[in-house]
Amino acid sequence: MRGRGGGERMRGRGRAVPARTEPRQRRSSRSGMLMMAGAEAVPVKPAEWKRDLRLTRGGKEASVSMAGELVPQLRPYIHRDSDHGRAEAALIALWGLRAVRGVVDGGA
Repeated sequence: MRGRGGGERMRGRGRAVPARTEPRQRRSSRSGMLMMAGAEAVPVKPAEWKRDLRLTRGGKEASVSMAGELVPQLRPYIHRDSDHGRAEAALIALWGLRAVRGVVDGGA
């Protein structure tokens, strides 16, 4: 394990991990996977997809509830407030599908 100037540092239980993960590398990996699947990544602001899905109030609970209603297959995986990240990922994916298919009013 190297010292501070060597690009690695100690973290956790004595494992050496890279000091920094290059965001460009992660973005390239995701872009490559999407390209192989014939898909495209399109950045979207939270305010935009939440407005289109009429998810403007309620916070984490509202995201979890709406995702469970719109994608019932995911209920076993997104039933707690702590699952709000998964719920919002599902809602963003749903928003993207609707955007690609031309559904203008994506209200629940």
